Amino acid sequence: MRTHSRGAVERLVRLFLAAAAVPLLGVAGTSGARALADPPPFQTVMDWTPFPADAPQPGAVLADSPDRVGLALSGDPHPAAGAPYGYTRARLVSLDTGRPKSALFTVPTFSASPFAPFWMDEAQGLFIYAAQHGAAGPGTPGPTWDIVGISMRSGRHIAFDVQSRFTAEPIVGLAPTDDGRDVVLVASSDVHNFAYGGGIAIDRVSIAGLKRGTLEPRWQLPYRPAETFCPSLINTNDAPAVLAVADKVVLGCRQASAGYDAVVPSDSRTPPGVAVFSGLGNSTNPTVSSAFFPAPGNFNANAESFVDRADERLILTDEDAAGVGARVFDAGHQRYVGRVPLGSYPGLALVVDPKTGRFYVGTQDTSVGLALADLRPIVPTQGLSVALPWSGYFRSFNPVLGFDDVRRNVLVPVKEGGGIHVLVVHDAAPAYAPPAAVNPDAGALNVPEQPGITDSQRSAVAQAYGADYQVIGGLSNIAAGNGVPAGTNFLRQAEIVDATLTSDEATAQSILASEDQVTEQLRTCIGVTTQVPCVPVPTQVGMKPDFADLSACSDFGSGSTKGRQYKDTAYVSCDYATARTEAGSSFVSDGALFMTTSRSEPAAAPVQVSRSSTEATLRRAPGRGAVATTVKATADGISILGVVHIGSVSTEITLTTHGRPGTSSVKRTVAINDVSVAGKVLCANDCSTDVVQSAINTVQPGRVHVDFPDAQTTQSPGGTFVGVVQDPWYHAERVFDGEKVATDYAVPAMTITVTLDGVERTRLVVDLAAADATDSYRIYNLGKQAPFLPPLPGKVGRPAPLDIPGTLTASPVAPAAAPAVAQSGGFGAALANAARFLLGSPGRMLALLPVFLLLGVPVYLSARRRLLLELPLLSRDEGLS
Repeated sequence: MRTHSRGAVERLVRLFLAAAAVPLLGVAGTSGARALADPPPFQTVMDWTPFPADAPQPGAVLADSPDRVGLALSGDPHPAAGAPYGYTRARLVSLDTGRPKSALFTVPTFSASPFAPFWMDEAQGLFIYAAQHGAAGPGTPGPTWDIVGISMRSGRHIAFDVQSRFTAEPIVGLAPTDDGRDVVLVASSDVHNFAYGGGIAIDRVSIAGLKRGTLEPRWQLPYRPAETFCPSLINTNDAPAVLAVADKVVLGCRQASAGYDAVVPSDSRTPPGVAVFSGLGNSTNPTVSSAFFPAPGNFNANAESFVDRADERLILTDEDAAGVGARVFDAGHQRYVGRVPLGSYPGLALVVDPKTGRFYVGTQDTSVGLALADLRPIVPTQGLSVALPWSGYFRSFNPVLGFDDVRRNVLVPVKEGGGIHVLVVHDAAPAYAPPAAVNPDAGALNVPEQPGITDSQRSAVAQAYGADYQVIGGLSNIAAGNGVPAGTNFLRQAEIVDATLTSDEATAQSILASEDQVTEQLRTCIGVTTQVPCVPVPTQVGMKPDFADLSACSDFGSGSTKGRQYKDTAYVSCDYATARTEAGSSFVSDGALFMTTSRSEPAAAPVQVSRSSTEATLRRAPGRGAVATTVKATADGISILGVVHIGSVSTEITLTTHGRPGTSSVKRTVAINDVSVAGKVLCANDCSTDVVQSAINTVQPGRVHVDFPDAQTTQSPGGTFVGVVQDPWYHAERVFDGEKVATDYAVPAMTITVTLDGVERTRLVVDLAAADATDSYRIYNLGKQAPFLPPLPGKVGRPAPLDIPGTLTASPVAPAAAPAVAQSGGFGAALANAARFLLGSPGRMLALLPVFLLLGVPVYLSARRRLLLELPLLSRDEGLS
């Protein structure tokens, strides 16, 4: 492998940063042009020796940045037999010079295996951590876990040392509340959190009480969730992250395991993910509700968690065949919004800038070394890295990194040639800057339309589907030994692929149902051969999915085909002359949807939808009237694991706009009817989504999760734009973890996720009654183009594909900023250009389409024949005639 000297690396950095000065289209938060002589992104500005000469290994320097004081922790060269392994000595040092500001003093052991949970309270100049006090000897009280505070401002260094309510259970997590008045403690008998189980306990105590030397809990007793809900926390070497916001506590949890990623039956497996406990406020008798968000990835070994408190984000590092990555959970929106690749070595040193949300990682991976990324954008940036010499510094151990948030300096303990010291590394990379707000009304005229003087550009676009089945991870563990590769498989029913009405065209496409190519091939192979995949018969060579044929039409003003055109039960109608586009589709399965492979008997899918339908109408009123769009999607006869039954779920979107203030309107309605759980009627009509979600999510916690996604609704003040699309956090989650196409913006009324983990991690995601729509109407003077844009394309309004920043690379690169949503003007103008979906290992692409969910062929064939034969009847039933 080729290596570079530090000087060569710095020259490469300068050249790349200069080349990267060209702005990136549609990317939020890019920096301005940089001079060729700018410093590299990581610049060593000081080299300290803050530890005593007899220190056995580097300790840590943790910064109280406003006071310009650091706390240098180090170990005892001759620890007592049986004493906890960790740092027992400390001194204060200057953050500006590294010189001592105090003599060495003894502190309660700051554990180093794993590292103790801690928090630097910069407002009060307190370093707060959890420490174990062992028994003094036979007949004395057993070990206890205390909360220790070290003052960064007072000559009395130990500000407090107060016994907690935990004795046998170690305190493994500690975090401040968002008001800074309390600390939240998390205890677990699983000290190293190797997922042996045992559950957790949460307590909340007053900092003011600690400063008085007393324990003042906020609750009568610590809160203990069910052991099966959160068996263990996610961490191996570092303390698990805890995020406390208002009355919520957010933690990373992983399943109980009998060993290294042991196989657990899917019906008893608690998947890894994020647990959110709500109701844990100042009340002495908290009433707690909990929610669990499964995280795709391997968190059972060599996993860590850390937190970005400034942006309310929890970060989980996982390790799989693609390498190590940091998966980001946005606690405010309760969505996974991206994964930052971190190389191939699980041992990581991590620290987060508490003000900006930029995080830094050190690893021995020779392609990464020292790297940074920004967590503040909606999708975290993939960042930049400098491999040499940094990867060598992290080869022997993973230290606790410190951070000076005033000077933007990373404090890196290192051991070179037998000497231990701290490198002060300045982050010279440009800070992330959010995008400027976009005004969709800019450039449009606010005047009445006048023939011969003004004209208008118009666009109405809609999409919808009744039900979408997707197996993420494939069926290799559902039918063992079937030879089917892992991947993503889908079946989408009753879909309006696209319906458009613009100033120049009326076009539409709809389809009975569509599936991926692998699903198609395996379905047609059943009964032909047991070989996987089967040898295609001549008619299958080069085939594409042909579950059904598209119904399509287009009219560019030269004449339309009158009336509706059908393919199966899908219809379209395009009429430019009357400014009207229609589309719709319906699908009937009668609760007989099957999952199968060519080597297994069909099995009923855990989620059944008996019937679904969609319809969309896009029109412009006569006489230069307003543009209006109506989209409806419905799913009927829904069953979840045979326990939950729902009569219907539906979405309806209505938009109108006429290009002037006060002329636009937007409305989205979601309706759920006739819900029963385990034979008990929950509600009849207009059911509350909160009630339904709570009831279903308690049926099999961790295995079944129901979500009612919010939509981003935009209505511009000037009346030029209205729209309903996926909100950006949800869209990011769908692209990254749902493996959806980046141009799919339909918002489901309801999403059902069933975890099917076994040998492989697999989940079934079923989206019901999804729709999106955008309308645009812009008035302009004839003979003049709008001053701020070239001529607009025909289809205006839907967001561009999500732009996913690239991976960390061996050569230093300029920070690739991720898309973010403008503060005004809607989602459409804020996201940009092509999607790139890369994981950390070279050659590993995030799969977006194939592999499979299948219909049982006999049921499918008979159902399709019936649909074809009974088309007139179904058309009347669906109102499609």
